[in-house]
Amino acid sequence: MPNSQRRNPATVLLVDDNDSMRTVLTELLTRKGYRTFEAASPERALHLVKQFGNELDVLVTDIVMPGMNGFELSKRVRRLCPKIGIIHMSVYGVGETPDPQSGSDVVLSKPIPINVLVEALEKVLRRDPTQAE
Repeated sequence: MPNSQRRNPATVLLVDDNDSMRTVLTELLTRKGYRTFEAASPERALHLVKQFGNELDVLVTDIVMPGMNGFELSKRVRRLCPKIGIIHMSVYGVGETPDPQSGSDVVLSKPIPINVLVEALEKVLRRDPTQAE
């Protein structure tokens, strides 16, 4: 949502099957003032989106996960929440340039320094959601 309409704090859904990564990022984002929901699987993430979708501002998801990858999750989330921002992250040497086909607003390589993640979140929060597909 545009800055003028943005909720404070912004709400992030963080999805990562790596428990330690998810826990650390959730704690750091919470300390930085973000309201954060976390999910260990894409299926749990979809459940949270169905329950809290109108409260979510940004989806931050790992790309490689069992069952469903982050790109497929993002497509499903965007169908439910067309204006949500999406950040993909992976330890597998992904490019930093978003691929329009992936639904990414930003792509990050793990490990992610917290300042880099916060900058990416702020960039996504400033984008014009009317440009979302």
